Amino acid sequence: EPVTRARKGIPLRFVLPVIMCAVVCLASGLTSHFTARRLSDAIAPLTASVRGLVLTTLASEIHHRWSDLHNLVMLHHRRWDMHNHPMDPVGDAQVLGQHFYPLLNDELQISGVPFVAKTSDGCISFSVIQKHPSHGLAMDLQNCTHRWMHRWDDHRRQLGEIIMPALPVLGERTAGLLYPMNQTTVQQPFSWFGVFNPQTGIGNVFAAQSGLFHPATGAFVGRFGLAVSLDFLRGFVRDLMERQAVTRGGRLVLYERNELVIASTHGRYDLNRRFRVSEIGDPDMEAAVRLLKASQGGICTDVHLEAALSVPYFVDVLVITDRHRSVQPAEWCALLLSPRSNTLAVVEQIRQTGSIVTGLIALGTLLTLFAVALGVSRAISRIAEGLAELRNYNFQEARAVMDRGTTLFSEMREVHRSYDALLDAMDAFGRYVPKMLVKSLLAGAIEPELGMKEMHIAIVFMDMQNFSSMCELILPQDLVKLTAGLFDACVSLILDSGGTVDKFIGDCIMAFWGAPQRLQQPARAAVEAVLKVQDWLDEHPVVLPNGAAVGFRTGVHSGLALVGNFGASSRWDYTAIGDVVNTAARLEPLNKQLGTSCLASGVVRAEATPPLLDRFRPLGSVQLVGKQQVTEVYEISSAPFPEPDAWAQAIDHFQNRRFAEAAAYFSTRTGDLAAQALLQEITEAGACEGQGKYVRAMKSK
Repeated sequence: EPVTRARKGIPLRFVLPVIMCAVVCLASGLTSHFTARRLSDAIAPLTASVRGLVLTTLASEIHHRWSDLHNLVMLHHRRWDMHNHPMDPVGDAQVLGQHFYPLLNDELQISGVPFVAKTSDGCISFSVIQKHPSHGLAMDLQNCTHRWMHRWDDHRRQLGEIIMPALPVLGERTAGLLYPMNQTTVQQPFSWFGVFNPQTGIGNVFAAQSGLFHPATGAFVGRFGLAVSLDFLRGFVRDLMERQAVTRGGRLVLYERNELVIASTHGRYDLNRRFRVSEIGDPDMEAAVRLLKASQGGICTDVHLEAALSVPYFVDVLVITDRHRSVQPAEWCALLLSPRSNTLAVVEQIRQTGSIVTGLIALGTLLTLFAVALGVSRAISRIAEGLAELRNYNFQEARAVMDRGTTLFSEMREVHRSYDALLDAMDAFGRYVPKMLVKSLLAGAIEPELGMKEMHIAIVFMDMQNFSSMCELILPQDLVKLTAGLFDACVSLILDSGGTVDKFIGDCIMAFWGAPQRLQQPARAAVEAVLKVQDWLDEHPVVLPNGAAVGFRTGVHSGLALVGNFGASSRWDYTAIGDVVNTAARLEPLNKQLGTSCLASGVVRAEATPPLLDRFRPLGSVQLVGKQQVTEVYEISSAPFPEPDAWAQAIDHFQNRRFAEAAAYFSTRTGDLAAQALLQEITEAGACEGQGKYVRAMKSK
């Protein structure tokens, strides 16, 4: 027959972009004319938001500086309260220098650390760390009569040599160097100074102070503060105006409520004094000030209006208020003039770029469709990666793979839901059967067919003590919660040690080690898991209303057993059968007779290695029910047994029918239930004649 070859079709991800791109280009061309017409009406609110952004950016920068200044001042106010040392101007200058030295290196806008203190004779002393042009940092000290300067020692963090000798200072000059005294109190020690410069009177620093008060009397003893340079604001307002096309070529002035200018894009900085907004020398700014005073009653009120000055302007005023608690609050105002012509320029610019936008839309459509194809392929890749993790039984990774991304397509979402349902089903399947078995089935290590093979395993039966009392004393729903909590802890410790939980037989757990995953020392792993269960029960005791403690009676044995799928051809269980299983099942109920909680066979003891050897204690030979051979029995404990040699010798006396010697030792072990059981058995065995080694008989299963 002739071979029929499938024709190669055009990939859908190439067809859809071409069609969509043509449609979008046509629609964009038709709507661009009508869109340009509406831009003029839509641009006005946009420019208002841009102007507001300029003012809020300026306010944000100012609030940031205010917060830093407030926090630093109050931080060192608390330091002074903690130390509470006497006021010594020179000594305090040393301390403040050490505190503020890192600040002067890191904060370029901090101009100095002024400190003012009142001495006992009423004289005011003043000190400040400042940056010296040739000596780095220097400490400028001044009192009522003299002024001198020390070099600041960078390495020893203290005053060094005098770089300016003591010179007489006039009283009025000293007063000019000090900040005006604000009425700070114990309850409100913080206050702003305002904008000023103590040397020239030109406002280029903004300072804050904290009053210092005597802790006992509350009397004012001094103050200290910080001054932040405002020189950066000149360049900041200019750059801020140039960033936005709407405000470019306009005016921006920052001033106090008393109309004294702090920073401005235009102004008379050649004057050797602070100047007012009305003295800026710009006709448009002066006209705007007159307009605001006439219409608003002042120039420090939030307002947005249009004004016909030399050219049409938008006029915006923003009041910037201090958020901190202060005796003298700080309140600045910002006046912004934006040429209205900038709005039309923006519209024209948008019109000119219309064709570019149309092309970009077409390109964006192509990229969008490519992204759709890429998104589908990535979704499929995630599913494939998740299935690979599921094959390794890594449910957490399998879910995490799908959580890395999402999809907008309903078909792929349906695939994701089916994938999640599969994960839930597989996770639930691992709760009905051993998870190690599921891993082996997924990995192909076990064939899903009826059959068993001989393997060396260690098997454990753990039966819950006082379960009958629990059923009688506890409500059924509480019983389920309690047993589930105990079983959760036991199963977690078994799985962590490499074990396989075979089944729950009522209140009993059957588990084994060495299958389906082979272990070199299955008995050691089983014993370690049993000891961890005992430790967990010691840390989380469960006591019934009648005072009885809930625990587990455990039997441990090791050897060759048949392990695999056992049952009918239509339904089977993965389990272990054989004499090893029967022996472990007999050892578990033997605990009640021997006064123990955990028993292991001599085979398990022989396979144990240090440091587990001191956790075994011999209890003699026992004839288990249904078995012909005698089994050596050992008790296991999570802590080393005391007097191991003396106990072993007493067991030897017991097995060799030297009952008197054995009883003499066991009688000293008061509170030891295993010893008491041995004493009881010695009493019963003393009346029976016999020869050879004594073998303990299991009374019942």
